[in-house]
Amino acid sequence: MTGKCLLCGFDLVPDDNGNKKTGSHSQRTCVFRSWPCINALPADHPFHKEGRCFTAECAHLEKNCPKCNKDGHRVNTLRLDPSRLNIDNKANITRRRGAPAPHQVRF
Repeated sequence: MTGKCLLCGFDLVPDDNGNKKTGSHSQRTCVFRSWPCINALPADHPFHKEGRCFTAECAHLEKNCPKCNKDGHRVNTLRLDPSRLNIDNKANITRRRGAPAPHQVRF
């Protein structure tokens, strides 16, 4: 699959010599597809969900982020920004249509 990743903005365009790059990169395979636990968000956050999280691979179980030494997230966990992302009634997080690609402030 070729194209542009909707999360990080990576684009598989030809290189400077016109050679096509190979591989695939999409929103499903992007390393930045990591969200904070919606149960652990502050109560006033629009994506907050009441109750406990029972997901075995949830980001809130992570210990000691190697970048900041805090618990509860991964190095590549994105902030849940309501201006960039939507959440449906099944807690699926999707990018808003036309939202800009993330930059350093959003990590």
